[in-house]
Amino acid sequence: MRHGVSPDTFPPRSHEAKRVSVVDAAASVFCREGYAGANIDLIAAEAGVSRQTVYNHHGDKENLFVAVVRDLTERCNAGIFATIASFPDQPTDLEADLIAFA
Repeated sequence: MRHGVSPDTFPPRSHEAKRVSVVDAAASVFCREGYAGANIDLIAAEAGVSRQTVYNHHGDKENLFVAVVRDLTERCNAGIFATIASFPDQPTDLEADLIAFA
């Protein structure tokens, strides 16, 4: 009797799903270990992918770090822009609106 996970247990992930998994795992590893302490093996293990998959998507640790910063910046910007979009174009009571926002 074999122990472990069968290859059929988990469906294959798409290219995009792997990319997102790698970037999310890298963000976690960089935060936990720092840039110098992070390595592709840790990131690949946390993402559940092979080292080669990480290299195929990002080339090296520096490019992966840039991808993490870009992803976090885009997420933050999306939240900021969504909040700004909820502001009225012509506020009737700016002070009250700003207090409500705070």
